[in-house]
Amino acid sequence: MTRVIIVDDDLFVRTMLTQLLDRAAGIEVLASYASGAEAALAAAESKPDVALVDINMPEVDGPKATALLRAASPTTQVLALTSLADPSAAASMLRAGALGFLPKDLPLPALLHSIQAASHGVA
Repeated sequence: MTRVIIVDDDLFVRTMLTQLLDRAAGIEVLASYASGAEAALAAAESKPDVALVDINMPEVDGPKATALLRAASPTTQVLALTSLADPSAAASMLRAGALGFLPKDLPLPALLHSIQAASHGVA
């Protein structure tokens, strides 16, 4: 079972991803968070396998949230969620410890495959 958390300031995105992933075999959504700081605190205890992290969030952005998550739970693999094609944001996420990127409109089978691959440290 791959344990996942979702970190996105958009309630709709969090809700939809949770509903989609909860129906998938082999994936358990532990929780979703609007704040990267809140997610990092929780991850220190729950140790999720994968965190789906939005790049653009207020206060604690994706790169900072990724760094906090990786510090709190070094075994958690971070996949950046994005609807943007900003190379500097991509580089910032990778420097912070993200394993890879997922467009928010990725088809469900590809999303599930990416999450399972990330849980094994493969982008």
